[in-house]
Amino acid sequence: MEPLNYKMRNSAVKGSTVERKGAGKEHKKYESLFSEVWNGQKPLAKLFKTPRSGYLYDTGTNKILECDELVFKLLQNLYASDVESAVQAFLDKHGNNAFLQAAKEIIEAVEEENIFKLKKATQFGLSDHFHDIDDLLNTTVQSITLEVTQACNLRCLYCIYHDHFKEKRNYGRQEMSLETAKKAIRFLKEHSSKNERAVCGFYGGEPLLRPRFIKQCVDYAKEIFNDRELSFTITTNAVLVTPAIAKSLCKNGFSVTVSLDGPAIYHDRYRKDAEGNGSFERMLRSRS
Repeated sequence: MEPLNYKMRNSAVKGSTVERKGAGKEHKKYESLFSEVWNGQKPLAKLFKTPRSGYLYDTGTNKILECDELVFKLLQNLYASDVESAVQAFLDKHGNNAFLQAAKEIIEAVEEENIFKLKKATQFGLSDHFHDIDDLLNTTVQSITLEVTQACNLRCLYCIYHDHFKEKRNYGRQEMSLETAKKAIRFLKEHSSKNERAVCGFYGGEPLLRPRFIKQCVDYAKEIFNDRELSFTITTNAVLVTPAIAKSLCKNGFSVTVSLDGPAIYHDRYRKDAEGNGSFERMLRSRS
């Protein structure tokens, strides 16, 4: 996160209450600018306070801006209601002078720091030219990931299935059946007809606890994907990799993601087996 590098501060003195009809052109200008910034939708940002000051965290720029008290209150109003109501509520309580100074600080921050640009997504990866969602979902699926097994040969301390995390299930023993895997592979085949290539991934637990099962899936996938390109991925801790497994992964063009936490002093601190032993050396030995 970037360091605090901008302060929205004002030196306004609270003025008398000003009715909307008595506000000048400058006041209307700022209200109009706020409407442009908010544009019917709240920008993705978060207001928070500490004993020292109030702050704005802007998610689009990843910046934290310190706010003076009145700036913070005006921003609170803008996030709590529509622009017109927010401005009027601030005017009623703090007056026109305070509003003009706080508004000026906010607009200057918008222009100088590029804040308030990120808005909530209204769609996820779908361009405007996609009108037939059913056709999209039925013909352009790009990949599947098969959870081969719940079992794992390690007990990494930060794993969500570790005993530390009571709200999650512990390590399981369930395994995917070959029948289910074949159904998933056929689904990928049947729903990716408009793609030049498709991807089948293997995950766990530790998927290499079931090398024969993975080979069966690969053989079946290559058999039915005879009309276009198919690639494979696997995520593994690499402890169980043997020369034969490595040769098979290479032969079938696997993209391999290995869970590695850096040098042994860091890796072994958390990536342990059930007996509490580190896995770094065994992971390295698996390469030879």
